Amino acid sequence: MRQRFSISRLGTALGGAVAALSMASMSAFALQPISFESLTNLSICVGQSVDCNRHYIDRDSKGLGLYDEIQYQVSNNSDLADDEIELGFRSILDWAKEVRVIHSSGKQIVVMEAEDKDTRLRRTTLNTSDLEGAKLVFVKGRMFGVRRAMYEMPLTEDTLEKLGGRRVTFTWVRD
Repeated sequence: MRQRFSISRLGTALGGAVAALSMASMSAFALQPISFESLTNLSICVGQSVDCNRHYIDRDSKGLGLYDEIQYQVSNNSDLADDEIELGFRSILDWAKEVRVIHSSGKQIVVMEAEDKDTRLRRTTLNTSDLEGAKLVFVKGRMFGVRRAMYEMPLTEDTLEKLGGRRVTFTWVRD
């Protein structure tokens, strides 16, 4: 006896196979480690509007993916104690972007997100003792509302010491 295999059943079977392969490859994806040296520090834009970042692209940027650019600015903040860091984040892009602070235990401490050209600056203040062994994780929005962690920046003891009492602002400007 000969069985018929319909096109719709074939499509369902193939769709399931593709989904299974996609899920398997996602678990194998490793975050790309970055440092402050991997990012672009724009002293030219300190204290200026977001438009300053929008029109500047560092063609020699190293460390991030081919199309990504995240800029950062560090400034003094007299309202902070020496053991505090004010973390800021914004994006000037359409697709969703996030920065997460992940504790050394793996617990998520902070999530700051922006999407749909919402360029508002988000800020939070953290104690450096809570950040020992922690990391910043930069996340990109993908199709169908999926968000994917792309870059991970360990917060080393040296980095935390240098940033104590300061404001650090990350701006995702190119994707």
